[in-house]
Amino acid sequence: MTLSPYLFPTVAARTISARAYDTLTAEARSLLWYHDIERLPAQNVAELCGITADTLCTHLATAREAFMTSWLGLLTQTMNDHTRCSTVIAALPRRCLGRLTQPQCDDLDTHLTTCGRCALLAEEITTVCDHLGVALLPLVLGTTAWNWTPHVTLHPHRG
Repeated sequence: MTLSPYLFPTVAARTISARAYDTLTAEARSLLWYHDIERLPAQNVAELCGITADTLCTHLATAREAFMTSWLGLLTQTMNDHTRCSTVIAALPRRCLGRLTQPQCDDLDTHLTTCGRCALLAEEITTVCDHLGVALLPLVLGTTAWNWTPHVTLHPHRG
């Protein structure tokens, strides 16, 4: 499954979320699409992806981590990170998914209290983690929603 069946190419070129999604394996894209976008029941997602329901959680967590890692990488691509910030940024997806030890979390939190930029990225990745379906919304809505502006004329002038 690639992006092309789901969105207009101009949207894919413009959103970090779409570009991050496109870097995933076919299985990861399918898992995230069926589970987080279409909101299918876990059993259906497992059947569609050819995996057992028992392994779905593991595969889904791996897909989410890969998405968030790619998303963060694209977001921070143009930043000149200090070594410590780079280490913290790389750990943020694992923190969001609960894959860090308590000492690692404590170390991360210490840095986040002193570095505003990393704290903002941590907040952003937490939002993406908690609302992955919303982060991928441009894939679903296409260019109409992307280009919508609040000053759309609801009743065009007849003449």
